[in-house]
Amino acid sequence: MVKAAVDRWGGVDILHNNVGIESRKGLLDTTEEEWDRVIAVDLKSMFLATQAAVPAMVRRGGGAVICVSSIAGLRGYGRTAYATAKAGVIGFVRSVAVQLGPKGIRVNAIAPGPVWTPMVRGSRPRGARAAAPGEPARDRGHRLGHRLGRRLTWPATKRAGSPGKRSSSTRGSR
Repeated sequence: MVKAAVDRWGGVDILHNNVGIESRKGLLDTTEEEWDRVIAVDLKSMFLATQAAVPAMVRRGGGAVICVSSIAGLRGYGRTAYATAKAGVIGFVRSVAVQLGPKGIRVNAIAPGPVWTPMVRGSRPRGARAAAPGEPARDRGHRLGHRLGRRLTWPATKRAGSPGKRSSSTRGSR
């Protein structure tokens, strides 16, 4: 992935780590295999992608890493493996931000609430209307998709500075 970007565009300026699979099981119902799979996809993949992209960013004099966590990583919601992995993303970002800030690389996390994708389609709140295919996510009438897009792009700008020690949550009820 990194080699292809360097070959095509001459370097890497931004890495957007946006990956996730969900397990809705609690502690006693989560198998070790399911735990390992969720941690590998939701957390380890961000470690590996960041580790691969950073040398190319350093060669360019800096860059930005944006990792998508989840509000479940801040609040839990009983989804043991998923919430743990997404909380791990926040810890990863805090640790890596301190290490990479002096190299001119901004590292930030966002922690959105539910985004109505096929992964979470069956978990919408009681009474909430299902989103039509291709429709932006909605929560209490607000367009979460638009708000989420702004949260994703802002950390990639130089105006973002290097906060690195914050996570922001996105909720449609604001």
